[in-house]
Amino acid sequence: MGMGKSAVFDIYKKNMRNFAGFLAFLFLGNLGFIVLGGERVSALYVPTLSASVDKADVSLNGRDFLQYSANIRTFDIRYTTNSNLKNGFTASLSTESDETALINDEVGSTTKIKSIDNTKSLYELEQNSWGIRMPNSSKYDPIPSASSARVFTENNWQYELSIGIRVGDNLESGRYSNKLIFSMISNPYELIAETTSGYKFNDIMKSFDTIEEGYYAKKGENIEHIKRSNVLPSALANVKNLESNYSDYEIKTWYDESSKTIYYYCEKENIFLNSDSNGMFSGFKNLINIDLEYFDTSRTTDMTRMFSNLSKIERINLSKFNTEKVTSMDGMFSNLKNLVELDLKTFKTSNVLYMGDMFYGVEKLVNLDLSMFDTKKVLSMQHMFHDMKNIENLDVSSFNTSKVINMTCMFSDMEKMKNLNLFNFDTSSVKEMTLMFYGSKSLQGLNITSFNTENVVDARGMFQDLKNIRQIDVSNFDTRKMTTMNSMFSGMEKLETLNVSNFDTSNVIDMGSMFAGLKTLAYLDLSNFDTRNVKYMSSVFEYMENIENLNLPNFSTDNVTIMSSMFKEMYKLKRLDISNFKTPKLTSAYRMFACAYGTGSLETIYVNEDFNIDSITDDDMLFYRQDKLRGGNGSFATNNYTAGKEWLKVDRPGVQGYFTRKT
Repeated sequence: MGMGKSAVFDIYKKNMRNFAGFLAFLFLGNLGFIVLGGERVSALYVPTLSASVDKADVSLNGRDFLQYSANIRTFDIRYTTNSNLKNGFTASLSTESDETALINDEVGSTTKIKSIDNTKSLYELEQNSWGIRMPNSSKYDPIPSASSARVFTENNWQYELSIGIRVGDNLESGRYSNKLIFSMISNPYELIAETTSGYKFNDIMKSFDTIEEGYYAKKGENIEHIKRSNVLPSALANVKNLESNYSDYEIKTWYDESSKTIYYYCEKENIFLNSDSNGMFSGFKNLINIDLEYFDTSRTTDMTRMFSNLSKIERINLSKFNTEKVTSMDGMFSNLKNLVELDLKTFKTSNVLYMGDMFYGVEKLVNLDLSMFDTKKVLSMQHMFHDMKNIENLDVSSFNTSKVINMTCMFSDMEKMKNLNLFNFDTSSVKEMTLMFYGSKSLQGLNITSFNTENVVDARGMFQDLKNIRQIDVSNFDTRKMTTMNSMFSGMEKLETLNVSNFDTSNVIDMGSMFAGLKTLAYLDLSNFDTRNVKYMSSVFEYMENIENLNLPNFSTDNVTIMSSMFKEMYKLKRLDISNFKTPKLTSAYRMFACAYGTGSLETIYVNEDFNIDSITDDDMLFYRQDKLRGGNGSFATNNYTAGKEWLKVDRPGVQGYFTRKT
């Protein structure tokens, strides 16, 4: 489709000494031409293209030039278009012929107002020359000729151009003119079939199989197949449409209850999936197969949760999927609990930003080849492999993670994973490592020596319940920005050594359960820990069953409010140094030193002063089953089950307590 508008430029000068002519811009109202450039006119879509200028007739007396510096004048032209063309249009500008000068119409005259020959600022224009300033430019360009038309916009709806003219006193009398042609043409376009957006597509298909049950509805639970049909059904009463507003073809769909099959039909063989295909096939709980052969995904950008929650499907053929434009694959295959085969070798992921939950809950899959994945733009990988219970080996050595911000639960609950080499991982941008490896209980080797944690804020449960790890090297960890380390190493039952001497904990607020359940560890040096901002220390050393001596002389507890179960179930602990503890804000000391499931070995607790117990409201079973514990003066409670906060004192003549003053 195309059209044109023209502008005639006239200058008239009576004499050279006293310039008194006129300059006129005459915008003629004639339309050039209109052509349907392959766009289909139908009830679905009617293509339109129109244009207008803001001035139909503008004239200027030549004397006005003398009122302006250097005999220079400018004229602005505002050009406005209106179009719904799917592939857009191109607008260009040129003179009517290859003559770009303003020509003197007088018979025998050879004088011209020439086009400038290169880009100039307005005041660089030579005498008796003219030029044009294009949109978004500050300078003037040569006037374009018919054979070298200037494209000045693509798909913009409004733009301004400016004509600059400079005349001299030596200009020969006469009428000078030329004509500029504005033209527009639609860009090449191929008729397409395109589906509606993902969730609308999903709702339409499920609407064939909806059972209302009180406040809830079962949708799509009987559908087992989604297939293409070559013909429409004879009865069209229950046929619905799946196409988008921009589709040139209708896409029909219907449900055959006897075969539990959703059929779709389109006159066009190739069907583009909508750019937004979020949730398109999600939630068909009994779906067994999907016919994807005729779907073209080359325009799709959002594949979020595209196949999520297909509980029974075992295989999906994605060999023809074009993913070059996709930016989101969040949850794309999440909760495909029976999937046993997934081939993604053809996937191109160079533009993907989001891969969170991508394979979350794919429980039966044993092998997953991601060697072709390009992850250089990915920002989030949280829960990416979470709950992949049967994967034993996962090769992510090709991953570029330099831009990833969130790795929360990325490898959590991978119950059969034995080794994971992340030496190549660039984690310099990561802020969230919460539960990153949580519950991967078979993991025996974990190489994270390359980890850069300088921006990590949350390391909650990062290594929690890695029950078979014996060695872990975190000596390179930069923890300056971390605010929570709750359960960071909790449940690492077989861990033999742990070096956290490099940890900067000055910004940590929550250390709850940080080392809880380290049953094998016999030594822990926390002399460098800065705990002045910590508020929560509940269960921090609970179930460290192999520790005999624990020295925390540098621990600052002025802001701690919760110490419940802090040293609970430390069965071998004999001596405990908490000589720097101060408790002005402590509210809960519940089971702080208790051994609820066996007799404790604790003999001595060193402090410098009595605990401040003014704010404590929960002190049940503080010293339960610590039968060997004695205060510095030999005091102990007859029934340690009932001994409460009143025993949080230095034992001395006249005052009973379970503490021994450190000398």
